[in-house]
Amino acid sequence: MEIKNENLNLFLQSKFRKSADLLTEEECASVDRLPFSGKFDVPENLKIDFSILRYFPNVTSITVQNAYLTIEDLKEISKYGNIKDFSFSKCMFDDFVLNELQAAEKLELRGCFNEEYSFLSKLSKLFSLNITNPYTEVAINLSLLKENDCINELILDRCVVDHFEALTGKKIECLSLLWVELPSDYLEVINSMNSLQRLYIKDKYNSEQFQNKSMIVKNDLAEECFDFDDPIQK
Repeated sequence: MEIKNENLNLFLQSKFRKSADLLTEEECASVDRLPFSGKFDVPENLKIDFSILRYFPNVTSITVQNAYLTIEDLKEISKYGNIKDFSFSKCMFDDFVLNELQAAEKLELRGCFNEEYSFLSKLSKLFSLNITNPYTEVAINLSLLKENDCINELILDRCVVDHFEALTGKKIECLSLLWVELPSDYLEVINSMNSLQRLYIKDKYNSEQFQNKSMIVKNDLAEECFDFDDPIQK
């Protein structure tokens, strides 16, 4: 087994304390998540070979950063039906690539360069969605989540959101809207979410009119920051 991705090689060497090309089938089968990372130095280094996944039959989670992904890449990943947890950091995508993630139960897009979010209407199995996007002002149409009855964690920090009313009555337990401008009816929408346990929101939206008095409301993540340069951070 030859692994050309430097980041993946380092991860496996660190995990098993030996060269990745010496891994046994049993060791490969014990791996449940894999990190992939490209480089922005030259275009060729933005491409990642995901065919290596065939050697790791029990992977359920992958992390990808600094990469350019095509439909062919996502179809390659989708061959491995156990993968339900996807995290992308500082990635770029061909048009409609993310439509291929219809099996996804958890999706993170952290600092990715998205021009549209129509794919959200295709991901009906999502229970956790995390979009943190300080780089573009492309609005996320929340009505695309209207038919999703599974989602219980929604993180949209540093995003532009549209159709906020589409969240009315959603059974979301954790909602984060830090650095997000909300519409005038935000209070009505949040009060309709009876399952909400944790709310992260800008302090100017604090309200004594939140009806759920047991809900935890915070105005920051204790200065939590996302380190896009750590290739194996989860």
